Amino acid sequence: MKTPTSSFFRYTLSPEEELSGMILSTMQSSVLQNMRADIAEQKLNLEFTPNDVLSYTQQEAFLKGQLDLLQNILDRSEESQKIAVSKAVEVAASQSS
Repeated sequence: MKTPTSSFFRYTLSPEEELSGMILSTMQSSVLQNMRADIAEQKLNLEFTPNDVLSYTQQEAFLKGQLDLLQNILDRSEESQKIAVSKAVEVAASQSS
């Protein structure tokens, strides 16, 4: 697979490849959840300093963005798993008819 050379590089994937690629293993999901927990802890431990409101706001926004991205990946994986199971059930039902 080609290594991306820019943030705008996109792979051409079939719908099946896209679905399969979104499904995380249990280990991958666990690692991402641990990352979320670490970032949430960092966010809770941010110290507000009245003399440096901008820095606090930037740090808080950065951590929120990381949390949102990780949650989005985990949510998409879960939804993709449900879709894959549903498709497998449909295929099995059509083969048994």
